[in-house]
Amino acid sequence: MNARSGLLTMLFFYFMGSNLSAQDYSSRPDEFGKFIERIFSTQEDDLNYEDLYESLYQYYLTPLDLNTANEEDLRSLLILSEVQVYNFLQYRNQYGEFLSIYELRNIESFDLITINSVLPFVGLNPGIRYEKKLFGRILDSRNFLLIRHSRTLERAAGFLNTETAFDTLLDNSGNIDTILERRSSRFSGSPDQLYLRFRTQNVNDFSIGFTAEKDPGEALRFDSENNQYGAGYYSFHLQLLNKGRLKNSIIGDYTLQAGQGLVFGSGFSPGKGAETINTIRRSNIGIRPYTSVLETGFFRGAALTYEINQSVHSTLFYSRTREDAQLIEIDDVIDTEPFIRSIRNTGLHRTASELAARDQVIQEVFGGMLTYDSRLRDFKLGLTAASTNFNTLIQRPELTRNRFEFSGKQNYNGSLFFSYNRRKINLFGEGAVSKSGGFGVVGGLVSSLTDEIELALLLRNYDRNFHSFFGNAFGESSRNINERGVYWGVKIKPYNKIVLTGYVDRYQFDWTRFSVDFPSNGTEYLARLTYTPTWGTVIYAQFRQENREENGNDDSTIRSLVEQSRRNFILNFDTNPEGPISLKSRVQFSSFSSEDTESNGIAVIQDINFNFNRFRWSNRFAIFDTDDFENRQYVYERNVLYAFSIPAYNGRGIRAYSLLQFQISKKIDFWFRYAVTQLENDDTIGSGLLEIAGNTRQDITSQIRLTF
Repeated sequence: MNARSGLLTMLFFYFMGSNLSAQDYSSRPDEFGKFIERIFSTQEDDLNYEDLYESLYQYYLTPLDLNTANEEDLRSLLILSEVQVYNFLQYRNQYGEFLSIYELRNIESFDLITINSVLPFVGLNPGIRYEKKLFGRILDSRNFLLIRHSRTLERAAGFLNTETAFDTLLDNSGNIDTILERRSSRFSGSPDQLYLRFRTQNVNDFSIGFTAEKDPGEALRFDSENNQYGAGYYSFHLQLLNKGRLKNSIIGDYTLQAGQGLVFGSGFSPGKGAETINTIRRSNIGIRPYTSVLETGFFRGAALTYEINQSVHSTLFYSRTREDAQLIEIDDVIDTEPFIRSIRNTGLHRTASELAARDQVIQEVFGGMLTYDSRLRDFKLGLTAASTNFNTLIQRPELTRNRFEFSGKQNYNGSLFFSYNRRKINLFGEGAVSKSGGFGVVGGLVSSLTDEIELALLLRNYDRNFHSFFGNAFGESSRNINERGVYWGVKIKPYNKIVLTGYVDRYQFDWTRFSVDFPSNGTEYLARLTYTPTWGTVIYAQFRQENREENGNDDSTIRSLVEQSRRNFILNFDTNPEGPISLKSRVQFSSFSSEDTESNGIAVIQDINFNFNRFRWSNRFAIFDTDDFENRQYVYERNVLYAFSIPAYNGRGIRAYSLLQFQISKKIDFWFRYAVTQLENDDTIGSGLLEIAGNTRQDITSQIRLTF
């Protein structure tokens, strides 16, 4: 036995003793939950968490091969520091291909916490077997079929059958026009949410997926005139990888992420959070299958990536989707074509008005990307181009804030991006232009000054007339428009068991925005102290404050801006000792101040989870008390596999859930979840068509997964 084999043997038994294994995260819910909470530690209401979660989960479905992953792949995991990426590549260059995942323990600066976090994302792929045709390889692969049902037990207003009950609940004003309008807005379908998903894949070879979903309130119908055939949403993809020079090709639904996301930013981009270093930059991951149930923001058509030579790759794509919008038609006396104000992104088709807006606009997008990688893989340069065309005119309302917004039928974008690595420093940036002549620029650096200190700096400038429909670069706003800012981030590890992280982000809006009638600015701070006294126990305290300018509360025609301040405090204790029981305790407090008013909110959460191999049982009980909506408390909750939940605790009451997972056999898994919210001194929960009479809301979810 040589020295390396002996080392691997010792490492193997060492890790086995630590219960460390690389496997699907469904068998490691505790670790995945911790990772999710670290990434989504500062929840907001303007993020599509389902899409972010689904993008993140793609890394679990297609783990990186330790022997082929490059620095861009490693950074995209949002776990490794620059010094760890550098040490990983140096180790592989020195010792050759990995023989076992347990060699990670032998890399300098890779501690057990880092290894445990990265293991679900990586593996050693034995290579692609082509002895069989594609159909034969599909049969040999691990396939799964997942079926889910969920619903709210109480009937919301939109589901009520009797006109008397409906009118009493929704309108006490006696206004007959309002009553008739609300009667016509009832949901057309049942309150059940139905979800079906099939996936089969072989890493670095192929992927085939199919998804169908019916939202609560939508009807299962076959209506060819409205392009509905059963469920309200379907998604499909067929992906082939590494077929000679054709490195990646997809037919069906897909996303595209390039550079820093100014033109193509459909990947996993969580933004600002307790991970203050790695989340500020985007990774050039190219095209990936789209498997989320969000019904907008993706491409549908075909895309491919072709290797011109070892350093140059080209990507071409075409997409054609139907988007929801309210079509506005002017009287025939006026010679004006029909137009829309904006695209609807909800994907909901429950009421008569939502059904009328379904698939009213055709959006065609085509373009490509050209990338160059240096021989040493330390420098990347890329070009992107995209043309977006609508068959219907987009015409915004004539408001001051819309003066520089997009209008018309066509937009195009082009960008130049780069990434440069120098030992423990990564420089990156992208500059883009849109048809309007507006520019978007973002650039920064991430550096490991030492093994204990990491720094990040990012600058951004998005013109008020810069239009990018698929961009998602770093920023304060959900869109890359009308914003300038500077971000500083730091991570310090003074001792093995202590980590200090923090950031400061200063931003400015040079034009008016919704609810802000003047140019404005803001500043956001975050500080977090994490202490890991023993393996499996994590304690952290986090403080976050944001000061920004908004319209005042006066009723004058010209409003003045006032500074609003939001502060959030979190104290979290998480322990997962050896044995079947893990505990988590958490306290969240917030305050909001504006002019002469101040309000507060608090939530106290206790989790207790049981793990008995084939049987898992997760439970939570929480109490919360918030003065107003500004102090709602966002808290990550465990849910069934492939589902994501960050509800807002608002008002005064309790929140509890219980999640049961049972492995019936090696090929069948079953989940059941029950969640309840009960408010104190409230007669209703929710608002509008989702308003429930009473102070209690109960939700149930059941799911089964068949693996074959």
